[in-house]
Formats: sequence, structure tokens, C-alpha cells
Amino acid sequence: MIMRNKFGVKIRKCCASCDARVITSKGNCRFCALESKEVEAYDKCSNWQLSKGLEEAGSGKGGVKRKAYFNYLQEVRDGEAIARGLGLRIPAKSIEEVRAEFEKENNSIFIDL
Repeated sequence: MIMRNKFGVKIRKCCASCDARVITSKGNCRFCALESKEVEAYDKCSNWQLSKGLEEAGSGKGGVKRKAYFNYLQEVRDGEAIARGLGLRIPAKSIEEVRAEFEKENNSIFIDL
């Protein structure tokens, strides 16, 4: 089923657009926080809720994040996972900390449009 958000953007009602979906570290599947199970991207259920990000799609408020930022974030998270795998007890950096570090060297996480 397709619906439109308040800005007229078409959105498919499925797990991929649901606020309860969590993308797993595997990257190829999702986890439903409501049903506590792995789900496919286009699965549907009666508990579907439009994700916060998609509520604002089309508003013009957002920005497109740079691929380099996502690569940097992945490197940080991979490093943390490796450290934990070695038995080191290091706290995970907050997303705000990671963004600040990236912006210090690269000015912005967003693409200039």
C-alpha cells in the first residue's frame, strides 16, 4: 500500500518505512522493535507507524549527508567493535561526538547543494 506524508511524498507502508524498524549490523535485514524479530524490508504488519524521518521528507528542512561521513562513522563503529572483541572496555562515542570529529576536519557532514 502506498500513502503520502503531509508534504505529498509517496511512501510505501512496509517495514522499511516504519518507525519501529531497526537496521541490524548485518545491514541486509531489519529488526522490528515492536515484534522483537527480524523482518524483511517490504514486510507489512498492522502496527506500522511512519518513521520520523519520512514524516519530514519533502519539507526542505533536511540535507543530504556526505558518503565520506558515513564511511568515517562506519570506521569509528568498526574500531569500537574490534576493541570490544579484544576485551577492551571502551565506551561507544555518541553520534554527536562522531559528527563533531568529522566536521572538525571536513567542515560539514552535509553535501553542499
